[in-house]
Amino acid sequence: MATSRKQSAQDPVGTIKTRRLILQPLTQADAPGVYALRSNPEIFHWRKSVDTKSQSDTWLDENLSAPVPNLNYTVRLCPALIHTSDADIVGMVGGVRLPEVGYIYDPSIWGNGFATEALRAWMDMYWSKYPDGHPDLPKEERGHLRAKTGQENGGMNDSGNVLKKCGFRKVGEKEVEEEGSMVILEEWVSEKPRRK
Repeated sequence: MATSRKQSAQDPVGTIKTRRLILQPLTQADAPGVYALRSNPEIFHWRKSVDTKSQSDTWLDENLSAPVPNLNYTVRLCPALIHTSDADIVGMVGGVRLPEVGYIYDPSIWGNGFATEALRAWMDMYWSKYPDGHPDLPKEERGHLRAKTGQENGGMNDSGNVLKKCGFRKVGEKEVEEEGSMVILEEWVSEKPRRK
């Protein structure tokens, strides 16, 4: 059962539940789970180093105090899937720098559709709450969401597959420097849903 969390400007709807997942707004209490994800070299395989505890805590502090909307959610498996009511964070999904969205997940749950399920639920929340895009964004940034992914496995991109399933389309590639190495980032866009 999901714990109740106080609503804030960064928590427009509180807990989001799907068939298999519980998404909750990111809080300071999530620091250990955030660090477990951000320090995992399998998740950040394209970086030369992973976050130290201090770097992870700084990332969390900056995201929770950001002046622009930060709609990050932790992702936990529903208790029925893990046979306990105290689920660990298995991922994060949300908008760190809206309209850019992102997500990371523990490798132990990769390949089960959890990333797609969580991103769809987050997008449904976002467009339900902000049908014209977040009001703090410039007008030209309100009608879409963006994402960036790195190429993996010799050009394969599992994150790209998640984005495709959630209605994103690839709009370009860009080579960027990341910790002294050149990395190819794919750029993706999803337009806001048409109103019925």
